[in-house]
Amino acid sequence: MMGSELGEPNETPVHKVELSDFYLDSTEVTQADFISLMEVKPWESNTGYIKGQAGPKQPVWYLNWYDAVLYCNARSKRDGLDTVYYYAEIAGSYGDSSVLSDFVIDYSKDGYRLPTEAEWEYACRAGTTTKYYWGNTYDVAGEFAWHRGISGLTTQVVAQKKPNGFGIHDMCGNVYEWVNDWRSTNYLTERLSPKGPVNDVIHNKITRGLSFYSNSNNMRSAYRGGCPVHERNSQTGFRVAKNK
Repeated sequence: MMGSELGEPNETPVHKVELSDFYLDSTEVTQADFISLMEVKPWESNTGYIKGQAGPKQPVWYLNWYDAVLYCNARSKRDGLDTVYYYAEIAGSYGDSSVLSDFVIDYSKDGYRLPTEAEWEYACRAGTTTKYYWGNTYDVAGEFAWHRGISGLTTQVVAQKKPNGFGIHDMCGNVYEWVNDWRSTNYLTERLSPKGPVNDVIHNKITRGLSFYSNSNNMRSAYRGGCPVHERNSQTGFRVAKNK
């Protein structure tokens, strides 16, 4: 099941989806992971008041959607897999505020990619239908998620909190996570492996999972965020999916 009647209007309606099997990383991509393939540290250029920490086991942050896509392709090439993302050219710095022109996502390839919004929510819920993946109250949110009440208003090392029922850590809190879908004005109702709108209706990609700066009561499995595809944000990172 996707969606919720207990949150924002854009989280409705509650509806069933059918997904093909897929893998999802159990943690957010770490800075060590990112540097090993991309050889850049985009978070170092952040000069804002709100920011994450630096460290090998910290999640990546302050990178745009294109930077996350380039990491997925680089990881695919490293492991001898076919890349999922195709593009005409790269503008900007590779992996550090990149912009890709004429890009195409080929879901038939076996390489790494960002999850779809539906895949992300399925993995977050881990079989639950409750408001949060740990239940219907937020009083124990701190056992599962880094939110503003306990995070020190910055990122924390991944996988310190309890995992969800699928053994996945930090699906809520720590950093927002980019997914593949363009943001739609109405919640998706497509049933079979939904992938969102075919183009940038409102120029934003979906982000999921909230961050270290978010309130604990907002850590709903169905919570939907969004960010311009080219924009970097100190609260946003990602995790990687792959067809099974």
